[in-house]
Amino acid sequence: MSRREILLVCSRAILSAVFLWAGLEKLHDPWTFAEQIAAYRVVPTSLVTLLAVALPCLEILVGACLAVGFLTTSCGLVVTVLTTTFAGAMASAVWRGLNIDCGCFSGASTVSWAHVAGDLVLAGMGLALLLSGPLTLSVDRWIAARR
Repeated sequence: MSRREILLVCSRAILSAVFLWAGLEKLHDPWTFAEQIAAYRVVPTSLVTLLAVALPCLEILVGACLAVGFLTTSCGLVVTVLTTTFAGAMASAVWRGLNIDCGCFSGASTVSWAHVAGDLVLAGMGLALLLSGPLTLSVDRWIAARR
């Protein structure tokens, strides 16, 4: 396995863990997550509840797919879009001086430029997966070999 493959497989594992953890934490308490979404003041009130339920489910689905390497490039796209969107929302909140919980995981953590940077790193990892194609140790590679 090349150095590039090792980095991509590690990125996939990290993103899988992050998305599974984040999704499960949010799904455990959707009402708190809805309050955190509303605190950003960037989403219409009518969509807050839908997002509070749908986003954790999407994060869990993406995390599970990445864990086994299924639909990796599609998951890379979703990760890139989600984390870039999260980074933008957090940057907006920091810029506006909002002192709010980031809503990333359980436990209070105020939005900051460090959170924005962290999400952009995750977005970069997602972009790398989007552009990678089937990886070693993945269902995608197994499916590609069967064709």
